[in-house]
Amino acid sequence: MPSGSYLALSHFAKDEADTAMNAMLTEMDKQTGEAVTRRTRTEVERFFDGMEIVAPGVVETELWRPPAGASGPKPLPMWCGLARKR
Repeated sequence: MPSGSYLALSHFAKDEADTAMNAMLTEMDKQTGEAVTRRTRTEVERFFDGMEIVAPGVVETELWRPPAGASGPKPLPMWCGLARKR
């Protein structure tokens, strides 16, 4: 990536504490015959190595700059982040 470029990503979380959600995702993998790769926060942060991570960093999707007063059901367990290439 050229200097000054940005990388934005979201990725299914592996270390989500919601066991019911993990079970549902595992069952979905079995039913569709496709495996969804889930990664820990640390594994996702490595995608940003050598880059300047934009606040609030790598966080769950609902915590990345939520609109004021936002509420609703918890989205799928995902990490997201934005970083700038130095």
